[in-house]
Amino acid sequence: MGKLRFTLTYLLFWFIIVFSCLLAENFALFSSDHMGGMSIDSLIMLSMFVIFLLIVYYIRERNRNKITIDKVLLPIIVIFGLVSIATVWWQGDHSFLTQSNDVVTVSFSVQEKASYTLQIIAWCAVLYGILFVFNRYSISRKWLKWLTFAYVIGVFVCTLVDIVMEFKDITAIFTNTYTGSGLSFIIYNSNVWANIILVAVFSCIILSIKKFNPFYYALMVHFFVMIVFASCTTAVYISAIAIIAYTLYEIFSKFADRKRYAARLLFVYFSVLLFLFGFITMMINLNVPIFVNLWSFMNTHIFKKDYSTLTSRTGIWASVFHLLCERPIDLIFGLGYKTGNAIFTRYFALQSGGFEARSAHNGIVEITLRHGLFGLLLYVSLLSTFIVGIVKLLKNKRYRVAYIYGICFLGILAHSVTESTMFFVPNIEATYLTMIFFLPVVNASKEKYFIELNKDLQKQNTPLVKPHRGDVLYFVGTFLLSIIVAFATSFSVHPIYSHPRLLTIYIVVASVAAIALIGVFITLILMSKKRGNNRLLFLGKEFIIPFVSSIIVGVITSLLLQLKFSFDTFSILLFTIFVIFFYMIVFSILYKRENNHLYAFFDVGFTKVLQTISREGTNE
Repeated sequence: MGKLRFTLTYLLFWFIIVFSCLLAENFALFSSDHMGGMSIDSLIMLSMFVIFLLIVYYIRERNRNKITIDKVLLPIIVIFGLVSIATVWWQGDHSFLTQSNDVVTVSFSVQEKASYTLQIIAWCAVLYGILFVFNRYSISRKWLKWLTFAYVIGVFVCTLVDIVMEFKDITAIFTNTYTGSGLSFIIYNSNVWANIILVAVFSCIILSIKKFNPFYYALMVHFFVMIVFASCTTAVYISAIAIIAYTLYEIFSKFADRKRYAARLLFVYFSVLLFLFGFITMMINLNVPIFVNLWSFMNTHIFKKDYSTLTSRTGIWASVFHLLCERPIDLIFGLGYKTGNAIFTRYFALQSGGFEARSAHNGIVEITLRHGLFGLLLYVSLLSTFIVGIVKLLKNKRYRVAYIYGICFLGILAHSVTESTMFFVPNIEATYLTMIFFLPVVNASKEKYFIELNKDLQKQNTPLVKPHRGDVLYFVGTFLLSIIVAFATSFSVHPIYSHPRLLTIYIVVASVAAIALIGVFITLILMSKKRGNNRLLFLGKEFIIPFVSSIIVGVITSLLLQLKFSFDTFSILLFTIFVIFFYMIVFSILYKRENNHLYAFFDVGFTKVLQTISREGTNE
């Protein structure tokens, strides 16, 4: 990559990341059945949409920012993607014997394998973008700081809502009438909710990386209490150790040159903890109901769990390796992306008498299940780059950054022993973990390189660009036209008529867009008349031909898709967004006037914002 130039494609990449995560998270967001999720048709459509946006992104970045390929990372990801796709397609039918010697077969249709193939292609491209483009060329670390802050505040608000929603359950805990397994908010599983809060604890630690912040420390304590109520044993232990480890470092680092004072403060800290422990123990011995009932809840749901088998997890892991070892090729290359989990879920249900394991409940085992020893080797090699980054930070005497990120990294790996918590996986959690807890360490180890990029950004000449009124109107007209075309094509998809509310919203928005487009249309006619242009030629070139051809192509395309796919409500909404993006991008490429003037106006404003943030980040 040559001189760094920011464009609106930087924001487009964030949008791509969000949509790519939906490929894996659809079970929780778009279906009451978390094991089912969206239809295969919707997944194919979403995958095609993400791949289309990726193509546009890389082409525009190539033309505008002159990015170059990574000669090491790109071949590795391409090989990994090709092997993963091959693994999906060479999977035959898997047959298992039930306890009554009946044969149960797990098979995948061509449409399902096509869906998995598209998803692998999409995620490999996104992963390459995160590890290469985002990692090496994203200057502004404050973007990640704000993302972390938004996550912490979001989880904090959700915990408050959780207290209100499940207040009866919390009361029942203190009255010893609670019969559940822990608070779960609106999540289908309390362990998942505890995991979300645990990541918020680590995020608070990251937000305190510059100096100790009492506000974030108070949030850590609040999150720890909520994890206790969620009764996830692993998350309770890890969060407690992480908070104590962070506290000890703050004490020693703040008073490194005053060892006696640090020792006294340390004595006070542990004295307070011992006092609280002794006070609670005394209240329990005195049979104070609140403390006795709380202890009963914690003792039952946290301390008395089956540690010998890690609540039956060792049995799940043994079943995974037993399944993989049935065929050597499966152990080497795994059972395939998503097919592995589907096969194992059915296999384990037969072995356990009906219980279906949602995942392998171990990040390393999960990678091995999906991609075998081959994928595990690649995964470990990527993780090793974090260790290299920590070593470089220590050599540069950036002890605070290395220690704090080390706490988070080790905590996440410890949690992955009992849950499928992983970096570099196409879901929302893994993407957040990768960007917030992994990439900054690699970036920090390249401090000199980023200083040069900061200087390059500050040297950029960003003259004020004033777009012509005609350019603004043309941009607005294009957007309105794309909305009308999108809705017109959506009407041709039959299932929309079975959703009266959705149909009503479409008609209202399309009507408003049509009225606004008429206003823009008349204004442009008047402008063309003042400029002495031929009105018929102007209308034919700028509106009539694109408008009519767009509707014809859109309707024909949607009808052809309908013959092959069965769309649901989400597919219709997604198709609408796809058409809007398609026409906005195509029009911006075809009509250079709008592309060079109005987009330049946004680019200049966006670059100035990045310059300000970059300057502030450099001064920290």
